Amino acid sequence: MNIYTSENIRDIDSYAEKVLNIPTERLMERAGRAIADEAVKLCSSGSEVLILAGKGNNGGDGYAAAVCLMDKYNVKICDIFSLGQSSDAGKHFLNTYLGKGGVLVDPSSLSGHIAEADLIIDAVFGVGFRGDIPEWLLSVAKEVNRSTARVLAVDMPLGVYSDTAETASVPIRADVTVALTGLKPCHLSYPSAEVVGRIATDRLGLDEHLSSVPTEIKYRTVDAHLAAELLPKRAKTSNKGSFGRSLHFTGSSEYPGAAHLSLEGALRTGVGYVCHVGRKELNIELRGKFPEALYVDTDDIIDPVSRISSYSSVLVGCGSGVSEETYLLCKSLIQSEGGALVLDADAINSIAKFSSPDILLSSGRKLILTPHPLELSRLFGITPRQINSSRISVAEEIAKKYGIILLLKGAGTVITDGERTFINSTGSSALAKAGSGDVLSGIISSLVATEGDLLSLVALAAYLHGRAADELSADLSEYGVIPSDLPRRVARIIADVLR
Repeated sequence: MNIYTSENIRDIDSYAEKVLNIPTERLMERAGRAIADEAVKLCSSGSEVLILAGKGNNGGDGYAAAVCLMDKYNVKICDIFSLGQSSDAGKHFLNTYLGKGGVLVDPSSLSGHIAEADLIIDAVFGVGFRGDIPEWLLSVAKEVNRSTARVLAVDMPLGVYSDTAETASVPIRADVTVALTGLKPCHLSYPSAEVVGRIATDRLGLDEHLSSVPTEIKYRTVDAHLAAELLPKRAKTSNKGSFGRSLHFTGSSEYPGAAHLSLEGALRTGVGYVCHVGRKELNIELRGKFPEALYVDTDDIIDPVSRISSYSSVLVGCGSGVSEETYLLCKSLIQSEGGALVLDADAINSIAKFSSPDILLSSGRKLILTPHPLELSRLFGITPRQINSSRISVAEEIAKKYGIILLLKGAGTVITDGERTFINSTGSSALAKAGSGDVLSGIISSLVATEGDLLSLVALAAYLHGRAADELSADLSEYGVIPSDLPRRVARIIADVLR
């Protein structure tokens, strides 16, 4: 599923007008109807509806919604900048609203109307907004947040930056946001996703035409249809060698469970071979639970890295322990040639402690890093606060600079190579448990062991992992799901996706 930036939306609007011959006024009318349809779900007939309208097309959508609502609701509009409308389409709906007896509220008396409203519709800024938000307008956001009114935002609430998903110091907190044409980065990524509320998407009647618009889509999210496309194909003539070979350096005497979880994550996701390299005691544990895997005891080999040439993916870091030994293993793997190398948790932390991120620049293979914000902070010297306030841009900058695929964990997981970006729409607090990331890393190691676009396969792994948590939560609650529940559910989801 595509996620649209402001540039994409401009291209779509231009295509609709110039190629499809759909005037802006008609698109604005459709937007107004979509907003009104959601508004009636939030308040009963006769309620007080206050619309905060800006000067651009977003404000015009607000006027179009007012025209749809004013026969059954007591609608008032505040022309928030006292500038009217900048487009002819917006002026048309402003004049229609006034011609039907509509009331414009003076911004100086806005506080009283906010206090009296049952529903507030935020149509101040559109997706193309840039720059600073003035303090007086942030004060309006505070008043809206303090009010008892339900809040509906048009495309994004005041104080949210659509393309970056960043927020001002005081964004309006919406109950519902109507995403016109399609989803934007702010609807899925944090911190903005925390304030947009429920998302209602309306494609303005353009569904069948969107794929024809000549615009470069940078952001995507995986849904069931795309997941079916991305899953490695399994021909009837396939053999175990057709689905890749994955080598795991995971677990330790302190964290043996991580090896169990990552190994089952890989086995349940279809890889042809998995070999675990570890201490004899751990391998004895794993053999008893997973006889399907191959095992090599580190006690019996001098140089475990010499064994990697025949493997199409390598995983290191799940429960390995933060140590110089783990770092030296990572260094050898990074500087060797071969398939994708997945660096998780303790691998990242060991590099941060004993080296620097510049070691990533010397890699002879494609690197996939799967940190949460604190691990990313340790390795790259960026504070967790900076990361969490600009998750998309921080992830993209790091991935591009170091030539890696970065999966930044957390709500709205970001997966990027610096040029293309996926924002994951699945998952919940059910995954906020030690061991969940180990399962994810195992799934990644399995999927990237096959042929295919690595970035898309990592995004697919995040989707399957998050969806497993969502489905399990429906039965067990977000409190009751444990990481060992995830691998088998992922296998069931794959069966469902294939159907």
